[in-house]
Amino acid sequence: MSIQVRLQKTLRSKKRSFEMNIDFQSDDSFTVLFGPSGTGKSMTLQMIAGLQKPDQGFIAVGDRILFDSSSGINQRPQQRSIGYVFQDFALFPHLSVEKNVAFGLRKKWNPFLHTRDRLRIAKVLVMLEIESVAAARPAELSGGQQQRVALARALVTQPDLLLLDEPFSSLDRPLQEKLRRQLDDIHACFHIPVVMVTHDTCDVRALGKTVVTYHNGRISTIQKKQKLNHKTCETRKLQFYTAHA
Repeated sequence: MSIQVRLQKTLRSKKRSFEMNIDFQSDDSFTVLFGPSGTGKSMTLQMIAGLQKPDQGFIAVGDRILFDSSSGINQRPQQRSIGYVFQDFALFPHLSVEKNVAFGLRKKWNPFLHTRDRLRIAKVLVMLEIESVAAARPAELSGGQQQRVALARALVTQPDLLLLDEPFSSLDRPLQEKLRRQLDDIHACFHIPVVMVTHDTCDVRALGKTVVTYHNGRISTIQKKQKLNHKTCETRKLQFYTAHA
């Protein structure tokens, strides 16, 4: 699925202004936005998700136009079918792991979940190895567990696109390596295109297929890496999707 992003935005504060002029397209399954902090990477994710509005631009995922300033298209975040894992994970501290994961499936007019939704939640908890802490609250979890809860919450809605903002930055190196492998396996199972923000070259080497390098609000380079061979996981994917067949 292709992702097209053309964005212009000026960010102003009392002391400075910052001009963003971003233009990239990727047909790869895993796109990494790479570069130092303060170059506009996270703001790009927020504009893709609809949490921030570009001054001008165009955003499309596959054949769906999410934003087009020239024709007045600006889909609401709820309409965009995008999963978002924030840098601080943004878990609800008063809810259990299971209820955090279920949050995106609940409807305002009907707080009760369908049986197939409950099965879907159970499957993704097992896949991410957090079923044993389903009743715990975020404060009781390790950083790695919190990261997996945030990822489960994003995946359970079956989004068309998954956005990850520095997902490993707060974790120690051994845990980062473990979760990179796990994320690679999950990505191979669900075939959801990913756009990930990072300033860590290890993320780029392990995960990036298209690497978009940022510098001062602009793109300095776009590089494509050879596609890696992922191990198959059709059985696990079938188990997950059977939950709501």
